[in-house]
Amino acid sequence: MFERRPIRSEPWQYTLSPKESRSWNAADQDQRRELLEDLAGRVMCDAVEHGCNRFIIYDTDGGLVAKGKLRPGDIEQAIESYRAQNRLN
Repeated sequence: MFERRPIRSEPWQYTLSPKESRSWNAADQDQRRELLEDLAGRVMCDAVEHGCNRFIIYDTDGGLVAKGKLRPGDIEQAIESYRAQNRLN
């Protein structure tokens, strides 16, 4: 179950998998927006789980894909998503 942890000062870092990276590099602007929405949802949950309120997403070559900061509403949504996933497992 999710337990509250103190917020860490460093951001949660995520590196795209090779498959995600290929999709990202081949995508146009609209496709990248869709990919980023899906990716950000997962990364936000990971960030909350690890006590971070910020995240950075890197490409496999180390290039910056996105960075963001979670707002209180984002954190609550991530917690609920995490709990729902645990109930399914």
